[in-house]
Amino acid sequence: MLRLPCLLLLVLLCGQLSPLAAQDDPNLPPNPDAETVKPDPFAVPEGTDPTALRLYLNRIARMPPADRSEEGIQKHFTKIGTALDDLLSRELETETFLQVAELRLSVIDLLERFEDPTAPQVRKTLMTKLQADERPEVKKLLGRLELEQQISELEAATGEERMAVVQKVAGLIQQVKSGDDEALQNAINMASTTTDVLESIEDFALAASATQLFAKYLGAMEDPRLERLVASMQSNARRLQLPGNEIEVKGTTVDGEAFDINSLKGKVVLVDFWATWCGPCRAELPNVKRMYAAYHEKGFEVVGISLDESRDDLEAFLEQQETAWITLFDDKPENAGWNHPVARNYGISGIPAVILVNQEGKVVSLNARGPELPKLLEKLLGPVELPPEDVLIPPQN
Repeated sequence: MLRLPCLLLLVLLCGQLSPLAAQDDPNLPPNPDAETVKPDPFAVPEGTDPTALRLYLNRIARMPPADRSEEGIQKHFTKIGTALDDLLSRELETETFLQVAELRLSVIDLLERFEDPTAPQVRKTLMTKLQADERPEVKKLLGRLELEQQISELEAATGEERMAVVQKVAGLIQQVKSGDDEALQNAINMASTTTDVLESIEDFALAASATQLFAKYLGAMEDPRLERLVASMQSNARRLQLPGNEIEVKGTTVDGEAFDINSLKGKVVLVDFWATWCGPCRAELPNVKRMYAAYHEKGFEVVGISLDESRDDLEAFLEQQETAWITLFDDKPENAGWNHPVARNYGISGIPAVILVNQEGKVVSLNARGPELPKLLEKLLGPVELPPEDVLIPPQN
């Protein structure tokens, strides 16, 4: 399928390509031999030759809009949609038809973001066409599209409906045949999206059990390429099981002292996975300092787990920032960076990852950052007068 082109369409909307990418260089002199009328870049090749059509599909999917205004982008994708509708009206061989249909759906998605009033009807027409197609491959595509829709609607679903979606995704993994890498990648993507959505709506219990189930079926394939993925999923499941349970944090501080989070029982503890090179981590630091200054005397502690590889960089940063809380760092080369044992145990794959633990040692939040942190601290430790956000207050010892 046209995975890369579809992703590129999203990149275009995010403004990652140069606005002049498809424009002529105004500083170049005019070419007297150039044709006065340029060929239509959206013109569809005649016939149904698969090779010619696939080359065309790849080209138009990668073609940036000449006009980068909102109206220009919308017109650009409308023209692509019209070209794809032309192709869908032809008797195409199955693989090409599926490529055209998937790209057409991606274009419809993009036009809906621009609130194009015609997009819903275009989608309905296309889905009707797909539903009337008796080819097994098209039926398979429809099943995947339906499942993707159900995953996107998990927040509004009942617990029973959510479990049914998880079982469908698990079934998709089980149906992958040996050697079918495309089906395998689709199943992995679907599984990852499902757990991400469940975590985002804070259904952590189901997210954890779903991750374990998906890891079980992927592991049963006995594919060496999947070993690291399966191990990562199992670690992520441990993290998702943390709410309401105790977290295990042991290691060595940057000062060389042994540490165990159990020594802080009776206090509220923020476990912060971070690194000096992480921009969002540094951006969150003033908020953590502010909360530490306000709540430390009431029983609030911070345990930073550095995923840095350089001790020198870490120590220089800590000295500059005058942080007074505990920071864990592992000097062993095999435990550097993302391989810190605690991070590895809980499948930490993005930072900052900020976990809040209550006085009983139980995890109460997997995302205690930004405005959420003061709300949680007030609930656990009571209200305090917070220092102004624009005043940097050195942390208290």
